[in-house]
Amino acid sequence: MKFRYGFWALLIGWALALAACGDDQPSQTNGSDRPIEPLLGVDTTKPLITPDDSARMARMRLMPYRENGLWGYTDSTGAVVIPAQYEAAAPFNEEGLTVVKSGEGYGLLNKLGKEVVPAKLQNEIKSCGCGVFAFQQSAGVALINSEGKRIDQGLVTEVRSHTCSQDRLPVRQGKQMAFLDTHGKAVTGFVYEEVFPFAHGVAPVKPAGQNYWSLVDLSGKPVDGGKYQELFPLVDGLGVGIQDNAIGENKYGVIDTMGKVVIPFQFARISGTFEGGYVGCAAYDPYDLASKGVSSAANTWFIYNRQGEKVGETHNDIWDNFSEGLVVVEQLDKYGFADTTGKVVIPLKYDWACGFKNGLAWVGRGGKYGFIDHQGKEVIPLKYGTAYDYVFMDDHGAPVRDLETGELFYIDKTGRENRGTSTPKPKNP
Repeated sequence: MKFRYGFWALLIGWALALAACGDDQPSQTNGSDRPIEPLLGVDTTKPLITPDDSARMARMRLMPYRENGLWGYTDSTGAVVIPAQYEAAAPFNEEGLTVVKSGEGYGLLNKLGKEVVPAKLQNEIKSCGCGVFAFQQSAGVALINSEGKRIDQGLVTEVRSHTCSQDRLPVRQGKQMAFLDTHGKAVTGFVYEEVFPFAHGVAPVKPAGQNYWSLVDLSGKPVDGGKYQELFPLVDGLGVGIQDNAIGENKYGVIDTMGKVVIPFQFARISGTFEGGYVGCAAYDPYDLASKGVSSAANTWFIYNRQGEKVGETHNDIWDNFSEGLVVVEQLDKYGFADTTGKVVIPLKYDWACGFKNGLAWVGRGGKYGFIDHQGKEVIPLKYGTAYDYVFMDDHGAPVRDLETGELFYIDKTGRENRGTSTPKPKNP
């Protein structure tokens, strides 16, 4: 069985920061007798995104393309909007910004082709979400919000990408963690060992020095008295957790934002989250069948809806999230898709499969990959190499590799290859 990382890898190493907006004067200290390292090359007197630029970028849908080893962006027709000139580039975030790397260094680019932070910084930049970017420094990171203000006061030692939500950014200082808002205000103290992002007004946290997880609200106050061996991010108001039963066995269950049990803590494994409205709950842990003397085909997976009602079951292993009414299932290292009742609707004939997005799912067989639709039709032929373990057809396309050359490029949902063969499009005046 090929190991699937799914959605349960703990997001460790997130940064911890103290709050309050501060300037970049090196003479200041951050409370630990360490001078605040100045952030050079960034104008913190100007917003990263102006209202005018935001309005102009709102309807733009750009896809990365590669030409002569460099990256640029095209529109949905394939016309070049930003010529290929970057060594590295990523899809734009919701605010219309992305991190790019030129021959001189890292910077921030908007959809209009303007480098709002010139691509000359020597250290890496990460997008944290909520309009906040983290600029790596020699000791820790500097955080800049969408207003262009620095909000870290030199206190952040580490931060992870895409972790800010509901105006709450999980950050780390040394071994402890806290949340701050996007203006640098400390929402909680430095009292956590690990945390997950906020969703629906609550976040799972593990208090420092404790061996349990719990829920806190946006102010950092405990939601209920529940204690869990593990507690994962809530999706659509429901979260998967683990508690020990009477004989010390880890059992999975589901709670809501108030800590109320929706699915009892009686399962050996729960796959995915409620992103697709359903989860699969296993009688036996699929990674521990041998010690139990149970075959994979004899293991039962029960399908539950958001109301905690059992709506189906299957003896195929369920992997990851339900998406667009279907979920990846596997038996004897072959993958297909089942519906919410557990019925297989796309045969288990692939060596790998990812969930549906925008009507398409990434599948592979014999080392070749492509996309199928809900009827199992291979609408984008299996002729590509895989760029990552998990590939989805996003609005900006999907990354694939040329099997012969190894070239990385994007394709859209029509199968159009964005390889830089488009005609340049004049820039906006």
